[in-house]
Amino acid sequence: MLTALGVFSPAEQLVSRDCCIAGDLLEIDRILYAHWAVYLGDGEVVHLSDPVRGRAVVERCRLEAAAQDCLVRINNKEVPAKERGLTPLPREEVIANAVNAIGKTVRYNIVIRNSEHFVTQLKYGVGWSDQPSDLEIVALMRYSIDGVCASVGVPGQGNARLNGLAVSDPVQSATGGEGSRRHLE
Repeated sequence: MLTALGVFSPAEQLVSRDCCIAGDLLEIDRILYAHWAVYLGDGEVVHLSDPVRGRAVVERCRLEAAAQDCLVRINNKEVPAKERGLTPLPREEVIANAVNAIGKTVRYNIVIRNSEHFVTQLKYGVGWSDQPSDLEIVALMRYSIDGVCASVGVPGQGNARLNGLAVSDPVQSATGGEGSRRHLE
């Protein structure tokens, strides 16, 4: 049975009202992207902390600390999982997976290996993210650059550069020049 998607609320409210069940996936609204955590119980979560240079640390902390004043909702990703033919692992296994990962350093990339990939891997045994793909982000970056250039009267910026990447070729830019999408490990 599918449950309704939770509404965004302050972290303290979710904890004080015992809304979360151990093993739930929590979506933290960071405005431009979503950060994700697995609820362990007693107000504690496991999440990816301090992403630096392609690495992040798996941390156990209070939900309020992970949320950093952002709103949170329960989102067990049941519909996307069902669309992928996946069923959740038993809650005890989800919790064990999360606890066993604490303190480890994992690969991190906001587009292709983010906190959503991490928590869906823990809950479903397969990691995925429904946030914008690398090609969508590169296209958005190009659109934004072109819009800024046009607003200040700089014509023809279709070949603008961003952090050294030519954004006129989204596939090449997003894949580091390979010309096709890389598969996740």
